[in-house]
Amino acid sequence: MVGRTSYRKALLALSVACALVLSPALRADVVVVQPDGGGDSRDLFTALNGAHDGDTIVLRAGDYSGTDCWGKINGKSLVVTSDGTGDVFVSSILVANLPAGKRVVLRGLTFDVLNVVTVAGRVQVQDCAGAVLIEDCRLEGVGTPSGGPYGSLPALVVAGSNAVGVVRSTLTGGHGVNLEPACNDAIWVPHTGAPAVLVDAGRVALHDCVLRGGDGSDHGSKIYPASYAGAAGLQLEGGIAFVSGGSITGGDGGDYTCVLFAPSPAPGGAGVLADAASSVQILQVDLAGGAGGTVTQSGATGLPSGPIEAPPGVALALPGAARSLAIDGPLADAGSGTLVFGGQPGDDVLLLLSAGVGHVPMPGKFGVLLLAAPLSLVPFGTITDPSGQLVVPFTLPSLGLGPEASLLLLLQGVFVEAGTVRLGGATSLVVIAPGI
Repeated sequence: MVGRTSYRKALLALSVACALVLSPALRADVVVVQPDGGGDSRDLFTALNGAHDGDTIVLRAGDYSGTDCWGKINGKSLVVTSDGTGDVFVSSILVANLPAGKRVVLRGLTFDVLNVVTVAGRVQVQDCAGAVLIEDCRLEGVGTPSGGPYGSLPALVVAGSNAVGVVRSTLTGGHGVNLEPACNDAIWVPHTGAPAVLVDAGRVALHDCVLRGGDGSDHGSKIYPASYAGAAGLQLEGGIAFVSGGSITGGDGGDYTCVLFAPSPAPGGAGVLADAASSVQILQVDLAGGAGGTVTQSGATGLPSGPIEAPPGVALALPGAARSLAIDGPLADAGSGTLVFGGQPGDDVLLLLSAGVGHVPMPGKFGVLLLAAPLSLVPFGTITDPSGQLVVPFTLPSLGLGPEASLLLLLQGVFVEAGTVRLGGATSLVVIAPGI
């Protein structure tokens, strides 16, 4: 057992080192962002604007609400990651016009700062031919009084972009603003909730994510005597989605509390809401609709929504169990980390390695290939632990990074179960020079 574990450690370290050393194009400069001004920049906006194609932006732990904590990535490859030491709170990012062959990785960020929102959702991926990977992030959709200009906004909007992957992330749609007390004359406008993820003529793969639609406004406004519905967890409008593991829940309908009026009660949101031009494949996902809201004057309660609301043939439930892959990050050059495969006992496990992010549906493999060619494939043996996990701790050899340099490698798990190949989610290995 010890010998086998040591073999896996050595195999992983050697595979990663060879892939990185033999791919000098993966090497990139590092921009350090620190809110107290101790890095190369103190705000995300300046860092994104000034970064060169291929750079890695490392955000120190902290709350960036006092800075320009939003920005736009327009047509260039970037990695934007936390430093791994604590939470990083930012507002929003728009990724737009990414050409084919370019990639953006967002890792370890919390999007919930309210002070600046300039896009249609917390994160918006717009008109991108290149690939985007969002990993280990938390995205809280916006729910504000529309006396500010936004209303309720989704956590993630994918529009006109066909290569978006989201892994091990939590996404919550914006809630309609709550207005109290009952029968008030508040000027703020209540709203329906917003979906956690809205896919408009785009394509997304979701692995091990938690999605929840936004709730409708709880309010008692005399000016707006209406009830407001909850939103779907995942809403597809001419979109394509593959969802593996995790959960999707619709938002609850809002309560109306003014006794002077009796509007129709608000329904909850569906777990998944899709139109006839969409398609969604679902593999071992916990699905639930949101609860209906109540109306105080009539005592009526809105209808709950179902877990899936879509025309026949749009949603397909796949057989079997979801698979996963995770790695620590970012890692220092010559640093130690742990790779965790999540599968089923008896699975034969292999590791795909690549320099780029991709998005190739693999219907016969129960998944989406989230890496770009060329690929390396490394066998890692069989899962024997009853938990279904294969845990591989490792230490990287020194890669000779300069004082402000980084390397990026993309990994994806391949699991073979009784001859059937299944893909897990992708993960990014970001290696940075010691001392950054």
